[in-house]
Amino acid sequence: MSLTTRTRSFNFPLTRQQTETLLLQAYKAQVAARGMQFVLDDSVRYYISEFSDWLTDPTDKCFIMFSGGCGCGKTTLALAFRDMTNAICDKAYKAPEFLLKDKPVEVQRQYAQLARFPRVSLKTAQEISDAARRSREDRTDEYYAIKRSAFLIIDDLGCEPVEVKNFGTSVTPITDIIYERYAAMKPTIITTNLDTRQIRSEYNERVADRLNEICRVIGYKNESYRKS
Repeated sequence: MSLTTRTRSFNFPLTRQQTETLLLQAYKAQVAARGMQFVLDDSVRYYISEFSDWLTDPTDKCFIMFSGGCGCGKTTLALAFRDMTNAICDKAYKAPEFLLKDKPVEVQRQYAQLARFPRVSLKTAQEISDAARRSREDRTDEYYAIKRSAFLIIDDLGCEPVEVKNFGTSVTPITDIIYERYAAMKPTIITTNLDTRQIRSEYNERVADRLNEICRVIGYKNESYRKS
């Protein structure tokens, strides 16, 4: 049986419209934090809409990849999702029961689901490789924590060395993490400047085939927002 026929391990507990609205607000906040001017164009609308669809469709794949050139908003959207999700889930987790008891049943259910939703971790591929190089396979070390992330964003895939030395032993941290998360059907977001052909060349056939099976791809085709 193909792993893609199994039920994925998460479902974002808001409606698609709610998710789009919150993501847009978080995206604007990310742009403002970088001192840039926010532009709500067709590209931004499309990427947020497609991402919201993936988040709220429990039958979709458990990986998603933002693929495209530099400066087109991939990391901005990933950061917006992380900050938005962790903020609203923490708020739901801390909400006193007496404030919820008079709410409609559907709202109470939504709060309960948000409180249990996995917290989102974001690491660049380079940070993951650096952590693997330093790792002593200690349960307290950074690489161990990254591997155990319930919901992981791997930012800038392809900017890291494919293989690193861990105290003399060769390891392939990104490849290993993709294999592990593929097997466990753990939700994973990847941002990258690489296309499918480059991923196959940079890593290996097995990585490319697994991503092809289990990963929805959003192709970024707009120009860089960093241009003056």
